[in-house]
Amino acid sequence: MIPELGHFALILALLVAAVQGVLPLIGAHRGNAAWMALGRSAAQTQWFLIVAAFVCLTYAFVNNDFSVLYVAEHSNSQLPTVYRVAAVWGGHEGSLLLWMLMLSSWMLAVSLLSRALPEAMVARVLGVLGLVSFGFLLFILLTSSPFERLLPAAADGRDLNPLLQDPGLVIHPPMLYMGYVGFSVAFAFAIAALLSGQLDAAWATRAPGLPYQTPDQALTMASLVERETGAPEERPLIASVFINRLRLGMRLQTDPSVIYGLGARYDGSLHKADLLADTPFNTYTRAGLPPTPIALPGVAALYAALNPDTSRALYFVARGAGHHAFSNDLDAHNRAVNRYVRGR
Repeated sequence: MIPELGHFALILALLVAAVQGVLPLIGAHRGNAAWMALGRSAAQTQWFLIVAAFVCLTYAFVNNDFSVLYVAEHSNSQLPTVYRVAAVWGGHEGSLLLWMLMLSSWMLAVSLLSRALPEAMVARVLGVLGLVSFGFLLFILLTSSPFERLLPAAADGRDLNPLLQDPGLVIHPPMLYMGYVGFSVAFAFAIAALLSGQLDAAWATRAPGLPYQTPDQALTMASLVERETGAPEERPLIASVFINRLRLGMRLQTDPSVIYGLGARYDGSLHKADLLADTPFNTYTRAGLPPTPIALPGVAALYAALNPDTSRALYFVARGAGHHAFSNDLDAHNRAVNRYVRGR
């Protein structure tokens, strides 16, 4: 009975994902506040249903329900309880369910922590995440259900892969998936910006000769500008610095992108080892723009990225109160660093 409840919860989650992936997007397009609001409630409902399904599968493992094929293939009655729980994601089907648990948790976080953002933007973001969720849930239900019955039930299970019977691997997959699935949020914000039409409008009015090939690259640049300064008047000049460096083939060397790439490893301070730790977002070790935006840029940052100041500046350093000192060459930059950072 419990496995059937878990399977039914996945079916309901699929239906909720379909609603979340369609109605909020239509509502944002038409300006329908009621349909936009469905995004938050659908994301929260979907999280509850995915958690329910995950709990049902965990219950089957802990109680040695070998009438469930997936449990019989990946557990054993002699397995310690902690490894029975870890066996939930010990195979393909359970790993996909863990993936969905992380995805729904990120959606829940977006729905709860985005009150300061425009409703239309949140609706588009949650709508895109709903479509992603719908695809994964459909794949699970059609090809990889962890709740398939084994009749007659096995007397005992085959046991968990011995390589996975390690305390570190009890927590490693959830932590890994949390980071991997988190990239879907950045993806959803980027797609939401494209759907809003603001990016298209800004792209049409861009300055000539910019080193961007696509609007997506401009959006990525805008996210760097957004994260680098809180002073609105500096955004066009920050963008100018990055563009000048791109034109000269210099690495951008922007700290916010490094922090974004570190993810949970960021402890609140950037260390030299962090700057040397290569990730797709480390602009100290890799040339060009990061592969995706690192934040949701505002309209001002977007227009700054597409209409930067004309300058020869190549460097900047924080000088306090959210402002920066800009320099055209390395010697001037080093003097600014000595003055504002080292206090010389």
